[in-house]
Amino acid sequence: MLIKTILNRCHKFKSFIYGNAQFVETRNKQVIEIEIISRKNSKLIYLSCHNPAPGYDTQKEKRKFEFILIWGFPVYFIYRMRRVNCPRCGVPIEEVP
Repeated sequence: MLIKTILNRCHKFKSFIYGNAQFVETRNKQVIEIEIISRKNSKLIYLSCHNPAPGYDTQKEKRKFEFILIWGFPVYFIYRMRRVNCPRCGVPIEEVP
């Protein structure tokens, strides 16, 4: 069974899908890194006012989000944040669960 299948059954995101999962060696220990991909046509929510807004673009750098341990391995979600074009607040990043 794939890690993506387990995550989809236990911890499913409405606007995101799980991508490639791999073991990565960091500081003499192995961690699991799982890519998170935004669904096409998913609604973006502005971080401050929590209102839906159209997308602007995607940031170049990837961010790591720590998740719970799986079988004793630290798990990190890797995601490129999208920027939101909020009519009130400008172009900040989106809200993520």
